[in-house]
Amino acid sequence: MSTRYRVGSLPASRPASRARAAGTVPSRTIIVVMIAIFFAISITALLAGFLPAKPAVLPTTGVTYQEVFAQDRQVLDNYAWLNRQEGRVYIPVNRAMDLIAERGLPTRPQTDEQQQP
Repeated sequence: MSTRYRVGSLPASRPASRARAAGTVPSRTIIVVMIAIFFAISITALLAGFLPAKPAVLPTTGVTYQEVFAQDRQVLDNYAWLNRQEGRVYIPVNRAMDLIAERGLPTRPQTDEQQQP
């Protein structure tokens, strides 16, 4: 037994291609409802004065960046003793660069093992 269909008609037992399964909600409806909820909450917040406040500035506790930087600059820019008995001192970085450019890098005397290839 064959059933003939006219063009554009579907049998009653087959759901149409745009039909949804029972209990499903189209995505367009979900999007519209979410946008409506967003606007409702936004308008309520504006009217009620519950806008987010600016974050409060927290008091600084402990060592700040400027203090650490100042301590580092103190070490790098001034002379100080590292070890008086050995005669070792801290010197400013700029002065150390000038001395190396003037005198060259220090070298060690070569031993017999280093001289032979």
